[in-house]
Amino acid sequence: MNISESNRIEMLEWSNDRFAKGKFGQFGPKDGLFYAAFLNDSWPIVFNNVRSQIVSENSIIDLKDSVELISHPNSYADIVIWMPEGSYMHDHQDLLRNEDYETLGGAELIRYNVQLSTANGGGIPCYNMDSDDNHKSIDGTEISLQEGEYILCECKNLHQCSVIVGDKPRIYVSYAFIISKPGVNGSLLKKEIVRGA
Repeated sequence: MNISESNRIEMLEWSNDRFAKGKFGQFGPKDGLFYAAFLNDSWPIVFNNVRSQIVSENSIIDLKDSVELISHPNSYADIVIWMPEGSYMHDHQDLLRNEDYETLGGAELIRYNVQLSTANGGGIPCYNMDSDDNHKSIDGTEISLQEGEYILCECKNLHQCSVIVGDKPRIYVSYAFIISKPGVNGSLLKKEIVRGA
């Protein structure tokens, strides 16, 4: 599905401004650093509006706000990711921490990623990867996102993003949700991306 172009532009301009002011922290491998900023109540309302849109369009019941989580709040925070040329996202999983998993009785972390800016080259997300006995990533589904589109990331599965090529960064918002059962609105294994108006 898509967010409105006006919302995308407002979020992108705000993200560009914050990045220019040095308000993003560095993350990732030394040879491919990317930048991130955690969303909070002081951010423009458009970020909350888009989150509400995703909740509504996908019938999400988010447990994150209804229980007391033991882990640090940033463990499951909504976040803006800024990926300049040469950066990449290594293959990884985003899982509930053990203490929260037990508290929530087997709940699952999912994310919806909203593409604000698409890189000139590279920056292709790859979801639903597996690994062999040597923990090498295999068999993922690459999804080319257009600006303004969003997609479900089932965080229990390995996922990554290829190296950014060119001077236009990949910028996206990653909204975190804790749900009580897996498979919200299907699986990326179906190689589906929902495109809307």
